[in-house]
This record gives sequence, structure tokens and C-alpha cells, in this order.
Amino acid sequence: MKVRTITKEELEKLKVSKLGTRIRMIREFLIELYGKENYSASRVANEAGVTPQNILQIEKGKITNPSYKTVIAIAKYFRVHQEIFYDDFYDNLSDIEPFEIGDVSSVASSNSENQSKKSNCVITVVGAGETISEVLEITDVEIRRLLKRIRLEIELIKQGE
Repeated sequence: MKVRTITKEELEKLKVSKLGTRIRMIREFLIELYGKENYSASRVANEAGVTPQNILQIEKGKITNPSYKTVIAIAKYFRVHQEIFYDDFYDNLSDIEPFEIGDVSSVASSNSENQSKKSNCVITVVGAGETISEVLEITDVEIRRLLKRIRLEIELIKQGE
């Protein structure tokens, strides 16, 4: 079983990197473990349901906001939590334990309890004579990321007024 631990130093590099660079770094670590044929841009793209050019554009930062579905597909193929690709995961770096990639028995075990613990999040939107309410079971990191996106959308709406 091949496993590689992401060190504190590598966590520091991941923290200051953009999403695409994080994906590239994890892919390179996996290439070291399993060879390029298993983690080539073409192979990852096939697993994620996108083109190899999309993977390379994401890694180079030319696509800065890939779909959540794409990031989840990449994370699933890499056998890591998608959270490791987003800034919010690294906000409290001192609380993050180095995690493992490779043939790990459980992706959840590679993250601390607090990062993988899910909570119910209720989202209600009222407007235009309609009320929409959703209950999501998501992690604290995902809640913070969702709130950040909502605030961004609100700002964009305000700018359009």
C-alpha cells in the first residue's frame, strides 16, 4: 500500500497557492507514488468528465473557478476531500494535521474530526412572492465557503443596481 503524508511545509505551500496549483501539487505527489500514466492530465480529465485541456487550464490558473462538480470529481479520483483545494481549509493552518494521500483506508480519517464533522445548515430565501428553504448536511468549512459565495453574489447584485 503506497501512502504519502503531506508535511507541514507542504501545507504551508498549499495554503498560499491557488486552487489550480493545489490540484497540480496533489497530482504531482500522486504521480510520484503511482506513475504518470495513472495521474496524467488525460486520465484525471477522463475521470472528472472534462477535457485534458480543462485540467491543464485549471492547474495553470487560466480557469480560476471550475465547477464544484469538477472539483469533487477530481478529489474523488485523488481520494482526498475536496476541501483541501479551497482557501477556507487553510484558514486555521495551526489546527490542520498533515494528511495522507494514496491508498488511505478512509478519506475522512485523513482530516481532523472538526474538518469532516457535518452539521445541518438551513438556507431560506424569501422574495418575489416565493419562499425556498433547503436543509444541507455540510461541514463547517463548506458552510464558510457557502457564506463567502452568498456574500459575493449579494455584492454583485448591489453593484448592478
